[in-house]
Amino acid sequence: MDKLQATAGVHWLTGSTSHSLDEVQYVVGRLGRPERPGGYGHPFKRVHESGTAVYCGSEVPGARIVINAPGEVCESWSPQITHWLCELSARCTRLDVAMDVHPPELARQRIAHMHRAFKLGRCETSLRKGSMSIYRSEGEGEGWTLYLGKPSSEVFIRAYDRRGPLRIETQWRPQGDAREIVPELLARKGAAAMWRRCAKRVRFELPWYRQLLEGDDVEELPTEDRGASVLEEAMFQLYKQQGLTLWMLGLLGFGLDDLHQVPDHLRGSQVAKYRTWLDARERQGQDVTNARAELEKRCPRSK
Repeated sequence: MDKLQATAGVHWLTGSTSHSLDEVQYVVGRLGRPERPGGYGHPFKRVHESGTAVYCGSEVPGARIVINAPGEVCESWSPQITHWLCELSARCTRLDVAMDVHPPELARQRIAHMHRAFKLGRCETSLRKGSMSIYRSEGEGEGWTLYLGKPSSEVFIRAYDRRGPLRIETQWRPQGDAREIVPELLARKGAAAMWRRCAKRVRFELPWYRQLLEGDDVEELPTEDRGASVLEEAMFQLYKQQGLTLWMLGLLGFGLDDLHQVPDHLRGSQVAKYRTWLDARERQGQDVTNARAELEKRCPRSK
């Protein structure tokens, strides 16, 4: 079988946090002025330069601030938004991942194959037969769209061809404890792995679809260059590889010299995580003497 060419990328990301607005702004950066209407039970929204909206202002006790990044924002900012959610111990309430399958010439045919396989029961799924629908349009800029499930369901899948290649989008609304770990899973495993987790809800008996679910050669969509410095890029790559936060890297001298400005709630949890990471590196035989000394110099243990 020929190697399948496909790319995966985050298309929507929403999370909520119990941190205060000041703590959110410390992690996310400067936010715009409050705007009405708000959403998610909040009267206001404040928009980040990326286009990410932060919903806040509710006076209801225990109301969580909501961070929402739609598709056009995620196309270039998803790594940073994922990092923000991890830093803020956020619960993920919605994650959409898009898988683009090449070549475009086979997109319509593959949608037809998916439609037929589902109708004939040639797939493993818990979805009811009535949960599938297909919309066909030959108008300019339109095409075929196959829907599996409902938008309000925990997992909703749609496949369409109007962008050229076949795009299969999974929309996941995590439930229960899963919401707590999704940001970390996304940061560690990447968009393709999260797409597979949802797409496996419908296992079509189609060779190319099985290859998508089982293969490990799907590329992650590159993010646009926003003029980030070489140092910033190196910091993020190290974060992806080691599971570090950018704030932790700051402890090693990558900037963030004003550590006294870090909110106490964030400082305590991140220093503890960083000490654990150093302990693990030391057990593996790595020399972390300088890093540990720098940590204790900047954030000494309380006596």
